[in-house]
Amino acid sequence: MNKITIIETVDRTKPFTKRFIDGEKISYGRQYRFNFIEREVNSIDELAELITELSNEHMMAVIRGEQIDPTVQNKQRLLNPQKDGTQPTIQSKARNWFMLDVDDYKTDKEPLEAVAEVVAQLPVPVRSADYVVQLSASYTPESPVLKAHIWFLNETPLSSRGLKAIFRKCELVDKALFSDAQVHYTAAPIYEGQDDPVNQRIFTVKQRGRAKLVAPELLGSKPQATVHELREMLTRLEGDELAEVQASLSLIETARSSLDREFFLRLIRRNYQQLRHLECFKLGAAMHNTGFSQEETEFIINQVKDPDSGHDATQAWGCFGNETGKACGLTTLYQFGGLGYSDCTQVK
Repeated sequence: MNKITIIETVDRTKPFTKRFIDGEKISYGRQYRFNFIEREVNSIDELAELITELSNEHMMAVIRGEQIDPTVQNKQRLLNPQKDGTQPTIQSKARNWFMLDVDDYKTDKEPLEAVAEVVAQLPVPVRSADYVVQLSASYTPESPVLKAHIWFLNETPLSSRGLKAIFRKCELVDKALFSDAQVHYTAAPIYEGQDDPVNQRIFTVKQRGRAKLVAPELLGSKPQATVHELREMLTRLEGDELAEVQASLSLIETARSSLDREFFLRLIRRNYQQLRHLECFKLGAAMHNTGFSQEETEFIINQVKDPDSGHDATQAWGCFGNETGKACGLTTLYQFGGLGYSDCTQVK
């Protein structure tokens, strides 16, 4: 269930968008009290419909956080306790959706071409995902820069902290959005005395479904159980224990699915005929523990092992059970591919 929290300002004189009156720009007013609405979105089409709906609601916007008490409205947007004793009204919540704010990306291309160029520079699990583009309120056709909001659905929920870690080295996006209280502006600009110079601000681009970003907290180097052990456990557990194992298996398999052909080509280029026996054992154990087949593992090992190492790929596959092998998982694979722990899949 993918929920989105919508906030509606109580002060109807201060819309959540820029206004242009006879050519003069008036920026956002500051709002302090809000009503909260929860909406469910389960497909990219539903997400596009909601953003289109909100673009016509100048008193509404979106936040990543979740309201604590839905029975109380006309409240502040507070994530932490205040000095005067006022308690938080929202709390952190991992979401299956995220929005990227691209501001001042220099380009001479049409908006959708420029957005596609930006998406191609994002982490690998995002590049082939479906997305919704909303040109920001300050974008105009004459502008030499792209200003846009790009919305994605993700396979698994991501916290704001996780998103900040994933995109921390990505200079294309504004990290301020990765906060549970931060406003995500959705309203179209208000033009008085002239027409909006942009005929269409919202577009849907369909590629291969949802993004497959994995929260950094799921990439620990010491998995509690391998994929093979989890699959075996499925045959003998029931109830809550079975549900927990199924959830763990799903998370690992989702993370593994982000390791695509491009990732392994990068890994091979980076390590071609260089890995000695201990590195081969670690790589083999990591692939075994995360569910890759023996055939897949041996193919990769044969490309990257030092010809003089004295060990073969079958040995590397079989070392997953020793102390070194047990500690190898997704993080090990990311490291061999040249990716940092918290970068998650930040491939340039």
